[in-house]
Amino acid sequence: MFAGLPEAWTPTAPNILGHAADRTREVLSADDVAERVAAYYRRESNYAGATFSELNPNDPFSIGGSDLLAVHLLSVDIPQIAVRRLTEPCPTSTHLNRLLASNALAVDLNLQTAGPETLDAMSEFYDGVKAALRPVAAKTSDAWVTASKLCARKRPDLFPIRDKRVRQLLGTWELRSYAADWQVFCHLLSDNELMAALRDIVDEAAGMDGVSVGDPNGMLRHLDVALWTSTLR
Repeated sequence: MFAGLPEAWTPTAPNILGHAADRTREVLSADDVAERVAAYYRRESNYAGATFSELNPNDPFSIGGSDLLAVHLLSVDIPQIAVRRLTEPCPTSTHLNRLLASNALAVDLNLQTAGPETLDAMSEFYDGVKAALRPVAAKTSDAWVTASKLCARKRPDLFPIRDKRVRQLLGTWELRSYAADWQVFCHLLSDNELMAALRDIVDEAAGMDGVSVGDPNGMLRHLDVALWTSTLR
């Protein structure tokens, strides 16, 4: 788990963490898991695969048009006003780019070693992206999935994608809290047995014809893929 939590956060209950680990263990021990992961990363498939992370340009300190295209590959649409808020010079883009340039969101950080300062910065960035996606005249934004995908594009080692089916699988859907989701994923990433199994799966998938897994060490992204593809069966 995290070394420490922001003061406003509620620690996720041990039974929820245990349930998520058990479900993940089931997913990673399935006979077809490597083939499912390979299918997602196969270049001739209709899945986003490694293109989501590798599509260029990808400036780590700003949000650009290629980031929005990468997110679109994950089957979401971005409102026209949000494109302008996120990519054109304005208070919103200035604020979000300032966060990306901060030490708290440094490109070499990862979720399993994140401390309170980084978790606070992650929250601020996630909430800022989610607000930027709000359509004109809407009082609030419910774009929590799209926001998580854009955050994962900019910091793939920090932000898990908050997919509904994955959250239901792991037992966090009813909690409706990104703080709980992040704690669960941190718990999974910190489990050496689970990560050893995942690494073997990624290595096996990478050796299959026509497959490009991208960064083999991008364990958070690979974990997302393994969990999500298990919900399609």
